[in-house]
Amino acid sequence: MKILYEDNSLLVCYKEAGLPVQSRSVTQMDLESMLRAHLRQQDQGRQPYLGLVHRLDQPVEGLVVFAKTPKAAADLSAQVQDGRIRKEYLAVCGPEQAGAPGQSGTLLEDWLLKDPRTNSSKVVPAGTKQGKIARLEYRVEGDFLMKQVPGARQEQSAASDLPIWQAPGVPHDQPGRPGQAACADVIGQDAQAGPIGQEAQLRFRVLRIHLLTGRHHQIRVQLSHAGLPIAGDRKYAPQAPSLPGYRFPALCALHLTLQHPESGKQLQFSVEECSAVCRILEAQSSSALQL
Repeated sequence: MKILYEDNSLLVCYKEAGLPVQSRSVTQMDLESMLRAHLRQQDQGRQPYLGLVHRLDQPVEGLVVFAKTPKAAADLSAQVQDGRIRKEYLAVCGPEQAGAPGQSGTLLEDWLLKDPRTNSSKVVPAGTKQGKIARLEYRVEGDFLMKQVPGARQEQSAASDLPIWQAPGVPHDQPGRPGQAACADVIGQDAQAGPIGQEAQLRFRVLRIHLLTGRHHQIRVQLSHAGLPIAGDRKYAPQAPSLPGYRFPALCALHLTLQHPESGKQLQFSVEECSAVCRILEAQSSSALQL
């Protein structure tokens, strides 16, 4: 856990994959308990107010926002409901399945039904009782090919012809900042492998996702249903390979924009420097992914 911003109204932090935001078990540490301990230490042991503004799946890393006053909680919750809080995610998906949407920006709209018994959700027909509509937009930022050779180390293919992916956090109309590693580097640009022959090819894609609704496990369910399973997602894509050395879904709540509940000033946050997924992608710029 890393606190990125804190004032009298709100607290924004980075949550590692695997850490629950809230836990029902008194023996399991969670993000909320850690932050309450932090606030009690600041306030000489008095019980602080801490309101969770939105949730993030336990196996997913990224940004989480908490309110420090009831007034701030009400304002930030209203921003979530009316869409003023903008959340952008990074996902590595693949291997691409037949029928998956194309390379252009895409709106996914499905009805999701949550099953509390299994802590899972699924896509159901529109209008299903207790189902809720779920919407997200995504854009393909780049892709790379892997050739699968039985018994041999997997190799990255030649560069993709997709547009170069900007470094996380860099506006899309500006070049990457000098000295900052761009995750685009791993999407084929530094690959040394030659053309792929007759070996099986697996295509992986890196997506930027704008979440329009906040349903249970929404991104993971919708992308899997669309034929773009998230790498390493054992619940919704058990056959999808994982990123090397990473046992969680390759999904990160990367960017978040909100209005300050007191001043109304727009605040922007990013965790590209903290993100394990981005670090892994950067590290793979000169080596092959292990499938």
